Amino acid sequence: MTRGLERCIAVYPVAEWDKMSQRLERQPLPRSKVRRINRFMFATAFSAEVDGQGRIPLPASLRHYADIDSDAIVAGVNTYFEIWSKPNWEAESGLMENQAWQIIETTEERS
Repeated sequence: MTRGLERCIAVYPVAEWDKMSQRLERQPLPRSKVRRINRFMFATAFSAEVDGQGRIPLPASLRHYADIDSDAIVAGVNTYFEIWSKPNWEAESGLMENQAWQIIETTEERS
């Protein structure tokens, strides 16, 4: 798990973590930008095991980054999931509702 780009915690299965790592290395970006994004993602990463009750302990530094105190929202995001504070999730949900149709429209194939 690591810092997400939108003030949340991003949690990846190991196989997805490895794929993401490889994709970042192949990005056609200046090396300084690759180093910076690698620091953002990997220097703040933690490994975690699910306990017998299905819980994952969240490191204090990641909870602080994501503004999570007592309540958290877990959102599935295709191949990984994110953990959000309730206020941050509500703000993101508003943005999603306003922008999703525009984003989907740009990905549709033209006939």
